[in-house]
Amino acid sequence: MMQMLSIRWLWLICLVTVNVFAETIHVTLVDDQSGTPVVNTRVSLDRLEGSGKFKWVAGGDTDQTGKISFQINARAEDVFRVRAKIDNHWMNSDPITAPRSITLRAGTLPVTVIREATGQPLAGWTVSVARKKADGKWQWLEGAVSDGNGRIRFSPPGLGEGGEYRLQAKSPVDGSWIVSEVFSQPGPMTFTLGN
Repeated sequence: MMQMLSIRWLWLICLVTVNVFAETIHVTLVDDQSGTPVVNTRVSLDRLEGSGKFKWVAGGDTDQTGKISFQINARAEDVFRVRAKIDNHWMNSDPITAPRSITLRAGTLPVTVIREATGQPLAGWTVSVARKKADGKWQWLEGAVSDGNGRIRFSPPGLGEGGEYRLQAKSPVDGSWIVSEVFSQPGPMTFTLGN
């Protein structure tokens, strides 16, 4: 009986470890507006867990060519995402299955936030980007605070590939939610806030 139990455990261990292999995931980070590499920028690699949430696997900074590689143990069915810290907020890639190389374009959606009452840029204001899901609900993608000139460089995943997106922020007048018109293409946008 003991010998049979040992064989079963050995078989189970072999079954689990056969599917795990070493892999390198390559990431290139490029500024969308200038086409130049985004250097010395924090990047992380997250794996999708059974709970449906992403968990950090590895991290580091891009080199002088805007590149970073992660050497990890993976299974063929693993799903990953890459995150990069751009202008003090995190941009996310869409889920990555295969191939395990990705180029992230930072700043595909440069936004200028304007206060309607004055026509001036609105500094220090929180704005977020959402994408419409297949069920018609809006999914939050990323949020950031406008700089001193009212600017934010968003990088929503999949922008320009057929999805619908919108900006949202609270009104500086009464705190009600203001939503932009729906858009689907990258490029500069002005988001006017008021009532």
